[in-house]
Amino acid sequence: MPFMKDLAALALFLSTSLLSAQPTTWHLHEGWTFRQVGTEDWYSAEVPGVVHLDLLRHEIIPDPFVGTQEKDVQWIEDENWEYQTSFPMPEGPKHQHYTLQFDGLDTYAQVWLNGKLILESDNMFRQYKLEVGEQLQSENTLRIVFESPLRRHAERIADNGLPYHKTAGNDARPKSRVSVYTRKAPYQFGWDWGPRLVTSGIWQPVSLIGWDEVQLTGFHLFQNSVTAQQVSGVLEARFQGRLEPGMELRLVHAEDKSIWVRYPITERIRTAEQIPVRFDNLQLWWPHTLGKPHRYPLRLELWQGELLLGSQTQAIGFRSIELVQELDPIGTSYYFKVNGLPFYAMGANLVPPDPLPPRATDEVWQGVVADARAVGMNMLRAWGGGIYPPDAFYDACDSLGILVWQDFMFACSMYPDEEEFLASIQEEVIYQVERLQVHPSLALWCGNNEVDVAWHNWGWQIQFGIFGKDSARMADAYRHIFKEKIPRLIRVFDPNRNYVHTSPLSNWGKLENFNHSSMHYWGVWHGPDDFEKFSVYVPRFMSEYGFQSFPEVATVAQFANGDSWSLDDPVMSHHQKSYIGNGEIRKHLRRYYPKEVDFEDFLYKSQLTQAKAMEMAITAHRQRAGHNMGTLYWQINDTWPGPSWSSIDYYGRWKASHYKVRQLYQPVMASAILDKGSGNVWVHSTSPEIQDLQVVVTRHPLRGKAEQIVLDTTFTLSPFAAIESALSFEYPRSQRNSSVWEVTLWKGEQRLSSSVQMAVRPKRLRIPQGQVVLQHLPESQSIELTSSTFIPDVWLEADGVSHWSDNSFHLLPSQTVRIRYEGTLESEKEIRWRSWGVDNP
Repeated sequence: MPFMKDLAALALFLSTSLLSAQPTTWHLHEGWTFRQVGTEDWYSAEVPGVVHLDLLRHEIIPDPFVGTQEKDVQWIEDENWEYQTSFPMPEGPKHQHYTLQFDGLDTYAQVWLNGKLILESDNMFRQYKLEVGEQLQSENTLRIVFESPLRRHAERIADNGLPYHKTAGNDARPKSRVSVYTRKAPYQFGWDWGPRLVTSGIWQPVSLIGWDEVQLTGFHLFQNSVTAQQVSGVLEARFQGRLEPGMELRLVHAEDKSIWVRYPITERIRTAEQIPVRFDNLQLWWPHTLGKPHRYPLRLELWQGELLLGSQTQAIGFRSIELVQELDPIGTSYYFKVNGLPFYAMGANLVPPDPLPPRATDEVWQGVVADARAVGMNMLRAWGGGIYPPDAFYDACDSLGILVWQDFMFACSMYPDEEEFLASIQEEVIYQVERLQVHPSLALWCGNNEVDVAWHNWGWQIQFGIFGKDSARMADAYRHIFKEKIPRLIRVFDPNRNYVHTSPLSNWGKLENFNHSSMHYWGVWHGPDDFEKFSVYVPRFMSEYGFQSFPEVATVAQFANGDSWSLDDPVMSHHQKSYIGNGEIRKHLRRYYPKEVDFEDFLYKSQLTQAKAMEMAITAHRQRAGHNMGTLYWQINDTWPGPSWSSIDYYGRWKASHYKVRQLYQPVMASAILDKGSGNVWVHSTSPEIQDLQVVVTRHPLRGKAEQIVLDTTFTLSPFAAIESALSFEYPRSQRNSSVWEVTLWKGEQRLSSSVQMAVRPKRLRIPQGQVVLQHLPESQSIELTSSTFIPDVWLEADGVSHWSDNSFHLLPSQTVRIRYEGTLESEKEIRWRSWGVDNP
């Protein structure tokens, strides 16, 4: 059958042509080995990865999280490390071009391909691409030598130049503070909530990409005007190589295959092509507190006749976000508008989930976002002392309707502006902006964390003798980087996105400053203030504040054995990285709760104390909505196990504060202030809807006598409104130590929020001895709890349970509380509970 043979040959030719027309990607992640430079022994390595993880895998170093073993691995940062692999010339269709792509090298790397030096890297935050077609052979050797950043900058520290490094207070090696001179994750050099693990390695994927005349590398839709009726802007197609006449770009809906844009190429193009576009009647993307986070799956395709040359797919959300900073009767506003509506931000600051970044998988980052959404957060701030999160983080924020405040990776130190350093910053900014700008959740670019406020308020000039020309030159470097260089790049590459040069824009030293812009308030913890001061110092936008706690018993057991379970034990002291230390937790704990009876009780009460701080702060912020338009506490997550400001510990266990935040971040929330016989109820809504509501306040005697409704009223709440004056009640002052008040907000039959309020600090309550009755309901994977008396802050634990639907809750007299659990539980006998108000069972 000659005809059939010819047809088969033609089919093979066409399929091969189609394959070779599109780029081909080979991941070079196999066969890697590594060694310490100057030694003979090679070991297998994992890529992506870093040297600490490879050393751990081969049991060459101990786990730095356990005990004080972090000290035993510090030698790694002083050594150079070498990685190598071999790979054959890829089989299959041949291409005109071959690009070697490194998505992340940490940090000072010399890259050798078949014995030829092809790259010297100096920035872990950027991508490197190299044309290597002429260097490739049938068998290839790829070798990468990482130079220690400590060695790299040793002479810089020793010379008498401008002392930028002296300002790096986080850098835990005082005589070798090189962090400010290297574009490497600052937190790896140490911080007041994490270890010092200065690592090196191929921390992101490495690939070989084969392509021909053109490679479509991405696209972006610049949204110049956005309304529900029409979106207009520019579609920018990005590519390597050139576009030729006869080619066509098509923007296609990836699911229904409808074509949104057809753009024929009529002349040769060697740079990105920009195409004016307009779309009608689209569903807009909203943060979840304002609407639904709708996205369209769009694919940009490049065609030449009937031949597909390449495609890129993105999920696009159409929205406008504006940062409003205007003079007003109060001072200077600072709030976001999304699609023209005011947005009240409720969220937290985010730190890298691990000091060794490759260990934090996409699932870990997505888990943090899921935990944020589970408690009602609508904004996360990616803090500037860590790393730029992976795409999976932003994808999760996009899909769950959570805005992202994105710092560039500069924090708490002055930085030089030499030409080579600026060139590296420029490449980093361009790469990260083009990588992240597609995400509708990305609301703000921020130049740095606390650099400006530190320079003007932390006393560096006096402490380090920086005066006259030296001071002026270092201040000029700040201006050059954060007020000129970076914003100029933002205007070119992401012109529709907001930029501020720093956070905060105001310092907490004066009360008047709280009327202006963003604020980091640290009078609680770093200052002498009690939690009550949160109600006094309420800024226009609070982008940092917080209080520390320890993780729960199960987490402590993973880094310290039972012999170390003492607050003053060397292991506990080592894991406490704050210069103030564990005494600050103990001081505030004893102000609000009875003195701890043992170490485990201290762990429990430290979490209650942190939750109390969050309650008093967030309540104060939301009570003054309008004046205040955002509250982002420090911090949602941990980078290692130990005491910190996190509301979720390193292993993903929710602390008491995270459960409390879920109550505080309800879209419509009611609470009460009880003082001197008067109760004032306030209600705050982040919703764009008009709502008919009912608020009920019930007094519960602690000993379980008859409850009393002291307020029951209905009212209409306007969009984004706060109401207080019409909602008040009186109570005898004699009840303040013997009662609590339950404040419940209803919308028809739906309970919107509920909280238990006290008229005194918790330890002043006269809690009667009581007992909790537990019942296990295995068919619904839940338990029920009841008590005849008031049981405060019930904390549940069980070895087989990974998560409780609620915890650290008040059990009101004669009420039944049902709690769901995740994990395994055979009977109620496996459950351990504690409450500071009664004797533990």
